[in-house]
Amino acid sequence: MSKKQPPGKRAPQQETRLKLLTSGAAAFARSGVGGARITEIAREAGIAVGTFYLYFDDKTALYKEVMQQGTKQIIALLLDESDRDTQDALDTDRQRNIRAMTKVVEFARGNADLFRLLLSRGAPNDPLQRQLVDLIAQVRCEQLEKGKKTGRFFVNIHPEITARGEIGFVYHALDWWLSNPDKVSIDELIEALVDVRMFGVETRRPDELPLF
Repeated sequence: MSKKQPPGKRAPQQETRLKLLTSGAAAFARSGVGGARITEIAREAGIAVGTFYLYFDDKTALYKEVMQQGTKQIIALLLDESDRDTQDALDTDRQRNIRAMTKVVEFARGNADLFRLLLSRGAPNDPLQRQLVDLIAQVRCEQLEKGKKTGRFFVNIHPEITARGEIGFVYHALDWWLSNPDKVSIDELIEALVDVRMFGVETRRPDELPLF
């Protein structure tokens, strides 16, 4: 359980808290909760170890807040895009998918440690990670169900399986790219992710189908 902020100026307190969340995400992503050390987290945040305890009871409390804040950011991003999901034409679908994927990629690039921590392969063993995956899948399932009714998606797709499959392929593609940013440009990455999401890999895209 996180403690109340100590008395004093609000802005510096918020800055220190943000530094702890950032350094904590990096430490947890590298070493897990068990392997991370408060001394390491405090050092990377540029504060004394004693100051850490003015903000959090222990590293578990910090981990929970890192996960909770990260979850809020990702869900807010997805819901914002879902609220704008009103057009059905193919070209608009692509533009919408590119816009949505760009947000996800930019979030991952700007918060690499947090992104990996939130969606890492440790998710099945961590209730907080599993909760986030479930929330993302729920948002996507609702989009898929709506799209099936409007004709945007195939009526025979299984929303739950499709949603979780998308989460997996996007996470692993981004995890690879974050470690190999010189392999492809960010624009190529976004285009490729959108192509797989919209058209799959084995069938030809609509603009490649014969005209007879």
